[in-house]
Amino acid sequence: MARILLNCSYDPPLKEFDTTLHPCFVARSITWVRSFFAVDGTRSICEFDAAYADLVRDACRQAEISFDLVWRAELWQNQEAITSSGCQTPILSEVDCGTPLTTEQWDTAKEAARPCFQQHNIQQLGSFISLDGQRSLCVFNAASTEIVRQAHRKTNVPFVRIWRSRLILPPSST
Repeated sequence: MARILLNCSYDPPLKEFDTTLHPCFVARSITWVRSFFAVDGTRSICEFDAAYADLVRDACRQAEISFDLVWRAELWQNQEAITSSGCQTPILSEVDCGTPLTTEQWDTAKEAARPCFQQHNIQQLGSFISLDGQRSLCVFNAASTEIVRQAHRKTNVPFVRIWRSRLILPPSST
């Protein structure tokens, strides 16, 4: 199975996030892993396990769910850290790298940013990197979005947006 991310934006903002997986997703054997729902209700990023990204696109279209982007990614840090960190309102950084980023370049950038993150008490919980290396989604535990923005600027990491989310997990199947 592949890790697929679904980016959605909402206008007007949603007041509540629906945690029911639409039958179109179930019929395509798509598993919902978790979602990040903006505290202001304007956007969400949902993580799925699916055979390929087009399955998620097709399910969204059939369910009449509008979306901005569906992309395949790899998680370059411990997946469990995101869920088990105890952070219920993680901060997300959407990064457009422009040119493809290799694993080595990513590791170098992460090491260069480490002192700045430590200084501001920013804990990186995980990073999703697109398979083409041009896009990433970084998940942080930090006091504020502004601190994360400042750290990105100080370390020259270009970001599209940085926002606080609510971590939403699928209802347990027990």
